[in-house]
Parts: sequence; C-alpha cells; structure tokens
Amino acid sequence: MKVLATLITLVALLLPRIASAEVTETRAPNIVVFVLDDASTTIMTQTMSQIAAQGMQFSATIPAPICAASRAAMLTGMHSHNSLIGGNGGQYRDVWLNAHEGNTLGNWLQSAGYRTILSGKYLNFLHDIRYSGWDVQIPIEGRGDPHADVYWVDLLRDHTLQEISATPSDTPIALWFAPASPHGPLLADRKYQGTSWGIPFAPSPNFNEADVSDKFSPAGELPLFDWGVFVSILDRYYDRRDMMRSLVDAFNAIQSAMADRETYFFIISDNGYFEMGEHRFARGKGWFYEESSQVPLIIIGDGIAPAKSPALVYNLDITATIADLAGLTTPTLDGISLVPFLLDPNHAGRKRVLLGYEQRYSGVRTAVRKLVRLGNGHLELYHLRNDPYELSNRCLTTKTCERALEQHIEALKTCAGSTCLEREMQ
Repeated sequence: MKVLATLITLVALLLPRIASAEVTETRAPNIVVFVLDDASTTIMTQTMSQIAAQGMQFSATIPAPICAASRAAMLTGMHSHNSLIGGNGGQYRDVWLNAHEGNTLGNWLQSAGYRTILSGKYLNFLHDIRYSGWDVQIPIEGRGDPHADVYWVDLLRDHTLQEISATPSDTPIALWFAPASPHGPLLADRKYQGTSWGIPFAPSPNFNEADVSDKFSPAGELPLFDWGVFVSILDRYYDRRDMMRSLVDAFNAIQSAMADRETYFFIISDNGYFEMGEHRFARGKGWFYEESSQVPLIIIGDGIAPAKSPALVYNLDITATIADLAGLTTPTLDGISLVPFLLDPNHAGRKRVLLGYEQRYSGVRTAVRKLVRLGNGHLELYHLRNDPYELSNRCLTTKTCERALEQHIEALKTCAGSTCLEREMQ
C-alpha cells in the first residue's frame, strides 16, 4: 500500500507536466540544485523572498552544520554516521574516495541519461581530481579578486548558462550550482557594494545574549560584545547582503534559461550561520542552535503550489526527492522523498530529527523541543515553542531535563535506510 500511495502522489505531481507535453513520451524532468554557502535563514529570507514565494518552503535541519559534511549528505543521501563524512578535514578524503566516489547523486543521474553539470564548489577536502558522475565541471575563477573584470559569481553563472544552451532540448539536465557565496572572502560585485547600507539591522532577542551561564557550548564562555565586535558584525552582515544580490541574479538567470525545460529547482544553504550576533557568536556555524542548524529549503516546479510546510525535513531529503522525481536507481538512502509534502504541505511526517557533528554534540529535535548532549557530557534542552531563541536551557533553569529524549538520540545515531524513518516516527 505504501508503494501504491507513492506512485499515486508522483502521478499527481507530474500530471501537469505530462498533460502539457506536446509529445506522447514522458521526458525526465530537469533538476537544478542551487547550493548557497553559509547563508543564514535571516539573510536568505530577507533577500530571496520573491524566489521562495514561487514554491514550497521548508525549514531544513542540517544535522552536521558544516560545509563538507552537509554537501556529502546531499550527494550520498546518507547521515554522516553512515557516510563517515563528518566534517571538512583532510582525514575524510580517503573515506570519500574509497566509499563514495563513483556512487553519488551525480552518478545516479548520469546513469539515468542526464547531462550532469557541476558548477562551483563540491567538497572542501577534494579539489585536485576530476569528480566521477559529472559530464561538465566548471571551476570557480577569480573568487575574492577585487580587480577581476567579471565578478566570480557572474562568471560561474555565464559559463553555466553556456552549458545549458549547449545541451540538446531532448536531453535532461541535472545541474549542481554552488558558487561558494556568501561565504568569505566578503567581496560583493562592485555594482552592489554598499547597496544594503540603510536597511535596518534588526537582531533577534538572543543577540549578544545577556546571560549564557546555562550554556555548555562555547557560547557559555563568550564575552559580551564591545563596540569593535558590534561594528564587525554590522560590516559582515551588510557585505553578505550585498553578495546575496549576485546569487539572486544567478538563480533568476538559470531559471530563465531553463524556462523551456520542465525543471525542479532545489534551493538550500549547506549550513546556517550566526549572522547577527546570536548567543554572543560574532560569526560562525557548526553548532546545534537554530541559526546554525536550520536553513530554508525551497522547491519550485510544475505542480507545486506556493506554500510553507511545517514538516521536519533534512538537507539529505533532497537526494531521495530527486531520485523519486527522476526515477533513479540508488542504493539505500537515509532520507525520505518530499514529494507527498509538495502536494500537501501538512502531510504527516517525522516526529523528530537527528542532530550531530563529529564529537561536538549529538541531539534530537522535534517540532517543539530540542535536547542536545555535548561532547563534554552536559545537556541543553530548549522548548522551542515558548523559547524559539533558545535563551533558557531547561536542564538548568527548571531542573527538568527530560532525559527520556536521550533514548531517541541513541536510536537515531545508529539508524540506516528505512530504520531512520521508523525511529523518527517513534
């Protein structure tokens, strides 16, 4: 019955595309994955609202909110405890080459007849090889060069548009577009530099958090900001907003170039970012707080009505969703297809998701609670409905740590394939 239900939802989602086709043969949909780098929910929401309004919007959990671990999750469809890619370090290079190179999303799409285009950043620890599974690889050129004639995002965009144009209309395209921005170096295109100044800086209540004595992450030891730190936060925020304008331009240009091809677009950041001084972090990522571990996921395509879904989803669900839409043959995946949620944003889904980054921490998040066990043994618990800015660690402030949630951490840390969803539903 579960298989039948999936088939029915797929047919319903793809029906508008099939009905409008002028040929009787159903063609595979084109796929574009647009990966931002270190883009926070704040900055994506502020600058990409018109794009987001075209499709289904989720808040996606990034279990290990660091560049390579997140990208590896989307390329393999696996949690880091199964892929064994837990971070950015060089120790993961051989793991990738031995266990994953040749068996990733690019390979599966290529085997299904797609012309696969890798444009930009791939994995931090792997720069010196030609990646398997990608017919075209376009490197980033001139990144951070203030004297470049063409801004690096625009250059990457233009090379990508050339490859789209060169692809026969009857050949499906799978594009991974990852321009490594608004990650530093913080350099916007000259035409956009300074254009964000004047926009109000409106931090959330956890900006320069007054009392961090209940936190056992590095936040608990950070000092209050002085004026110099505050100015650096302001400068970085406005520089990154300026950089986002080129990313919006790039998406709009790619979407326009794909206008005559039935395409599903996936827009996400590899991780979140402490954008506006949350919890006394002047910058950075890699922690379980919402600003770092939650990012917008936007899916646009035929049959998808604009809406917001409250579902608990992962970044790695992108992989299973693409496999579903494109009819790919894949190994066992840890994520789930989001196709049912694209039809009904309130479709019943997971009850909890996993958090975990190397030895720093492991945790579990539900729609209303988050419990995290840090590597130092301490626990942090937040009731997100009443405390969305994670100001009060209830393990200390109310002495109610809800240790029953710990059993779910252990269960999710060892899940694989279908057992992940089974344990996420318990």
